[in-house]
Amino acid sequence: MGTASVVGGNGAGAKDGRGGVDARDGNVASREISRFASIRGLDDLQERGRTQYVSSFGIGLIHDALGERDAALAALERAYDEHALEFSQWKLYPAFQAVQAEPRYQVVLRHVAPNP
Repeated sequence: MGTASVVGGNGAGAKDGRGGVDARDGNVASREISRFASIRGLDDLQERGRTQYVSSFGIGLIHDALGERDAALAALERAYDEHALEFSQWKLYPAFQAVQAEPRYQVVLRHVAPNP
């Protein structure tokens, strides 16, 4: 139970009254674990990409979820240059949240979905 405060937490080390970790600590720990898993998954995909095709679209989604705007946009632009299959099913994939307002994102979007 104490690992939540090591991974992250509300800083106060609050307990839930029963000796457990406060739910806020658990939420922060969950986000940190998800971030770690995303980074680990990204590393694995990039390593795999050295020997086989890995879509830049998926890599872009991971960078976007991590809030890494420049890396997300670069991967999305690479995916467009590679004619990534995901663009044919654009609406089936989660939205790129961190980069939606970026002009570079809007350029790619206009190319793949002229009437979004």
